[in-house]
Amino acid sequence: EGPAPAAVPPPAKTTVAAAAVGGEWAPAGFQRGTRPSVSNGTPPEKPSLATAEPARRKPWRLYARPFDITDNRPRIALVVAGVDDQMESAIQNLPPAVTLALDPYARRLPEWIEMARAKGHEVLLTLSMPAVARGGRDAGPMAILSSLDPKENLERLDWALGRAEGFVGVLDIAANRPADEYRPILSTLERRGLMLVGGEPLASQPAGLPLATGDMVLSPDVPREGSDKMLAALEDKARQDGHALGIGVVTPPILKRIAAWLAGLQRKSFELVPASAFAAAKQPGTSTAVRE
Repeated sequence: EGPAPAAVPPPAKTTVAAAAVGGEWAPAGFQRGTRPSVSNGTPPEKPSLATAEPARRKPWRLYARPFDITDNRPRIALVVAGVDDQMESAIQNLPPAVTLALDPYARRLPEWIEMARAKGHEVLLTLSMPAVARGGRDAGPMAILSSLDPKENLERLDWALGRAEGFVGVLDIAANRPADEYRPILSTLERRGLMLVGGEPLASQPAGLPLATGDMVLSPDVPREGSDKMLAALEDKARQDGHALGIGVVTPPILKRIAAWLAGLQRKSFELVPASAFAAAKQPGTSTAVRE
């Protein structure tokens, strides 16, 4: 076989559950020339999130960024959300292992996902945000709300997931969703082969839903001193447990602070990994290393 196109070159090292196929991140064992199945009229050569995928073609694996499973350093994953006004800067300047969570309302959403993945970033969609996390704005006209009928919430979820392709799952940091409201949402994500990154642990989840829970949620209203302490605490947790996941909903000043903090992680002997690395550790059949 000839070399894969260079649009999204994978790192030249041992990776877990992913390899480069056709210029895209793809799961181990995924064959050239194959694509996820579709049922909504989308041409077969273009992957769709409209249906559940076979085990090795699920979007959360197909679009996951590889990481080095042989690296024994403590692992830190960071999901950065709220950067819509600074998106191009974030894509270009943040390390590729940072996972970017994009607003489904963004007019340039497909373009931004393509740009982010071309730089090696893994991408999530934000399911909804508390008002403080959106700079005081409301959650938007298609937000998933406890006050709505579950059927309408699922229609809103379908709208958000249909806005683009190329993302591994969704980020949801809304607190205390009622179980009756959340259960059909989680089932939909599981059926579509998407992962969930949450701001707090779930009381229960579908057995096949890939889940990663944040150990820290940094919101825009946290002062600089507080954000420094939270990032230091994230490092301490990674040293203690071997891994830690942070979620940052950022403003331009916080984005600069996070970029400076990330620049020093390697000197502190941490491995920066994508959010899907934490979900992969909990899913059967995703821990086989692949030599590039």
